[in-house]
Amino acid sequence: MILKYNTTKMNIINSKQFIVCQLNNIDEITQAFLELKESHFDRTIYEEGVFNAFTKKITQFANTYVIIHKKNKDKETNSLYKDETIGLISFYANDEEKKYAFITMIVVKNIWQKHGFGEKLIEIAKSNSMKKGMKTLGLWVHKENNNARSFYKKLGFIEQEEVNEKQIYLNLSI
Repeated sequence: MILKYNTTKMNIINSKQFIVCQLNNIDEITQAFLELKESHFDRTIYEEGVFNAFTKKITQFANTYVIIHKKNKDKETNSLYKDETIGLISFYANDEEKKYAFITMIVVKNIWQKHGFGEKLIEIAKSNSMKKGMKTLGLWVHKENNNARSFYKKLGFIEQEEVNEKQIYLNLSI
């Protein structure tokens, strides 16, 4: 099934080839997660029973944005290429007492990594969280995911503590 993402809240970036779009319904969110499945470091959210609960929770409580590669027409055949979801971020910015936002998921397709899209997604989470009065942005990362740990440190996140034997908590003052 091909869904048309809600384009009322999109920004053009990188010479109009890529758009940022907020997802607001479970069908769009489910599709985006499935399109990015192979690039997730931890695929346990796709296990039976977990995925539906996860996407339902994301739809209800989180803010979810995607970056889409807008494809052009093939001039010879005049057919449209399918747009490609290349990255996604879901984050909660609703802890008004602690002023704390939390990134629950960020993923960029492997072939699009190291092109600035992860940084753009983090900037979206920071900006939206600040608008909602949040002061801290946090996330968990797998200990063995050294690329992600380096990426977050480069953006100013500080490793705080071990969440469990597999994950580390990082945060950023915003």
